[in-house]
Amino acid sequence: MPQNLSVILGAQWGDEGKGKLVDFLAPDYDFVVRATGGANAGHTVYAEINGTVEKIIFHLLPSGLVHPHVKAVIGNGCVLHIPTLMEEIDTLKEKGLFVKDRLFISDRASLLFEYHKIIDGSQEDSKGTQKVGTTRRGIGPCYSDKINRRGLRLCDLADWDLFVEKYKANVAWHQKIYGFDYDEDSELAYFQKERETLLGISVNATYLLNNALEEGKKILLEGANAALLDIDHGTYPYVT
Repeated sequence: MPQNLSVILGAQWGDEGKGKLVDFLAPDYDFVVRATGGANAGHTVYAEINGTVEKIIFHLLPSGLVHPHVKAVIGNGCVLHIPTLMEEIDTLKEKGLFVKDRLFISDRASLLFEYHKIIDGSQEDSKGTQKVGTTRRGIGPCYSDKINRRGLRLCDLADWDLFVEKYKANVAWHQKIYGFDYDEDSELAYFQKERETLLGISVNATYLLNNALEEGKKILLEGANAALLDIDHGTYPYVT
């Protein structure tokens, strides 16, 4: 592993204090990167912004963003619930921290829709006393769509007509199985409104980070969840 790349991972079931450690180390790095996970993870940091100590809880954004010189990358292994992402960006802006010019998102990151949350809840409820304890935020169903090669990615927004076609096909496919009612028009209108902003911060993250490493930039990889929640090496099936 390159000497200018560091990785922070949890060795248990999460809540080990990764966010605080990232916040402590981030000032010495040029990039902080989220490689996996979605809005189920919560990293809490306390940061001084304009002379006031603020409590900030990060769900999707890398927590190193509280440091003004740090650039943040959300990688292709993440699943993006865009309303949560935009809410976090706006919350930081209200606190006096402007991050859009320092935020880069992999164009291959998967998009998490509201129907993924519906499916998550339906699957969890169907297990009765054998519930896994999911956060019901749609993380698992979104990754399932990715593995089943039907998921939509950030790059799909570049061709709006094709995006709409794929989106509607996905909704119809899931409705046949789960039988839920769904407001496609409202969700599509939201994505059309945010489309330009999202495409403006989407990048080829592999190219960006490899170039940064070659230039000697320091990169801190911020792990989500933890080793014992890993689908292969964790306490299966009680994993995320």
